[in-house]
Amino acid sequence: MLARYPEEVITVVTHPMSGLPTQCNWLPTVKEVYDACEAEMRPIQQRAARENRIKEQLLAREEADRATRPTLGQLKAKYGENWGLSVDARVEDDRKADSRQAMERVRREY
Repeated sequence: MLARYPEEVITVVTHPMSGLPTQCNWLPTVKEVYDACEAEMRPIQQRAARENRIKEQLLAREEADRATRPTLGQLKAKYGENWGLSVDARVEDDRKADSRQAMERVRREY
């Protein structure tokens, strides 16, 4: 009967200092051993069920994210090549002028 349970359950139930032998005056019956093993299995089964629920939830979230996420082509069609950021022509010209001046200073310096 003990072969049905994981080794950790068997160890806890049969441990001479803290297991089933400390609770009985005489040898335990098969029913007492079964009940003790089932009581030790309950938290293990609950933990496994919880981990499975978490795994299923994460997979469901991942699938939902994939289903609603737009493609790169759709994003470019919606926002344009510069992703919807408008660049003022004057600001762009100022940046280019500053860049040219910086390059000229570097060339003169070296």
